[in-house]
Amino acid sequence: MNVNELDFENIGSWPALFKGIFLIIIAGLIVGGFYYFMFSDQLQSLEQAQNKEVEIKRQFEAKAALASNLDAYRKQMVEIEGLLAELVKKLPSKSEVSTLLDNVNFIGSDNGLQFKRFKPSAEIEKEFSVEVPYGIEMIGTYDQIGQFSADIAKLPRIIILDNINIKKIDNETLNVELTAKTYTYKEAKK
Repeated sequence: MNVNELDFENIGSWPALFKGIFLIIIAGLIVGGFYYFMFSDQLQSLEQAQNKEVEIKRQFEAKAALASNLDAYRKQMVEIEGLLAELVKKLPSKSEVSTLLDNVNFIGSDNGLQFKRFKPSAEIEKEFSVEVPYGIEMIGTYDQIGQFSADIAKLPRIIILDNINIKKIDNETLNVELTAKTYTYKEAKK
């Protein structure tokens, strides 16, 4: 009998070989459908759970490593707080800013500089500090300006000379425009 001669309305009359092949195909479709509808979602959920387990293990290992170094981190934190306290001591308080700027003016005058401008600019809020800039324009010799910078660096409080613009007036005299910045520490709000 030929495959084209098979009658699908009378499967019982088929030869045994064709009946067996047909039953194997039907059984395969039933098993495949059963597997697809019963297990594919569960296998996908299992794979997601396994991936989540790997991620949780990774997080646990990272946290365990941090926890094992907790004492070292605490010691470092104490050291950092000490360093921060030392640095904050070098920053002027709000009340010291005007005195500090008077010192800058005195240092310039003491070094023979002539001030053309000594003007406060708007304070700039930073994350942990407030920047207090002053625009300064002065006239003097190279040596006077160098000594002024050295004397500013010797002050017990931090002052930064920034945006320096130097123009030559004559053979010995220079016109210097700069921004003198100091910072005040913003206390943490509790």
